[in-house]
Amino acid sequence: MTVTDLQRALDTLDEGVLTAGAHRPDASAFCALEFSAAVRGKPPSDAPGDLPDLRPLNDAPWSSDLLRTAHLLPVMAAYWDWGTWSPATQTAVVARVAVLTVNRLIAALPGLSDAVSAQCRSARTLAAAADAARAAVAAAEAWLDGVLAAKAAYGVATLLEERAASVAVWPASAAEAAGEAMAAAAMAARAVAMAAWGVAATSAVAAALVTEAEAVREGDAVLITACQLWIVAIEGLS
Repeated sequence: MTVTDLQRALDTLDEGVLTAGAHRPDASAFCALEFSAAVRGKPPSDAPGDLPDLRPLNDAPWSSDLLRTAHLLPVMAAYWDWGTWSPATQTAVVARVAVLTVNRLIAALPGLSDAVSAQCRSARTLAAAADAARAAVAAAEAWLDGVLAAKAAYGVATLLEERAASVAVWPASAAEAAGEAMAAAAMAARAVAMAAWGVAATSAVAAALVTEAEAVREGDAVLITACQLWIVAIEGLS
């Protein structure tokens, strides 16, 4: 599946853009997961399964549906066969998402010292990412949204670290293992979305309440990075 294929289908099925929130089964508007179901010829649903749970990114504060669509369609194309990947591969991917969230988004939170930002940028393992996010939580205490963003990343990193350590005792059922991986993906998406909200909000505060237009641009930049890191997370994985 290519971005061109998805855009062509979106142009055919509705007005060519993804929109926020869940929609009625008879509506012509789609979020990313509803659109995926429609393209696959499945009943209307925004439940994850064929794709990881991208609803937090879909529903984040994009400044326009056009921008949401332009940056979510490449993520959808990259993860189109997600449902056929093994649970181990799925979990490896979302672990990389968690680390990249700390590297590229948590590291940019206002209020962090140079040392903590550098710690976030240099994290390469789940354990290091969790430690860096924990340091960011402590350093960003004055920035409420920043703390929430860092806590989200810390939570998903520590959870995935625990899961990675217990791969040998995963449920024997393939369906149960796939469910574990899907839950991890949902948490990673929520961490990324929370980081996007937090960076945008705290950047606006740090700039002494910049104009609304500037704050919107800042939020979009973070969300674009969030989508890009989901794509980077699968590079080099077989």
